[in-house]
Amino acid sequence: ALAALREQQEREESEPLTLEELREMDGEPVWLSMHRKKTSMWVIVKWDAQMNAIRLWDNSGAWWRFDPSQMDIYRCPPEE
Repeated sequence: ALAALREQQEREESEPLTLEELREMDGEPVWLSMHRKKTSMWVIVKWDAQMNAIRLWDNSGAWWRFDPSQMDIYRCPPEE
């Protein structure tokens, strides 16, 4: 039973997060992988009620609006 739970957790962690999952993670770190730029980094998820959007903040203060056509977001870096 424990092995099955571990397998399920590994599958969930390797799949990109959904918009609903990101909304629930307000203020938490996530792994951002940009499609075109081939850039990956840790960012902080922030639900912006005024913009009605998920914003992603990096350690330099830059932010991105969540766009699933341009990026994938994970709980932790996916294994390559």
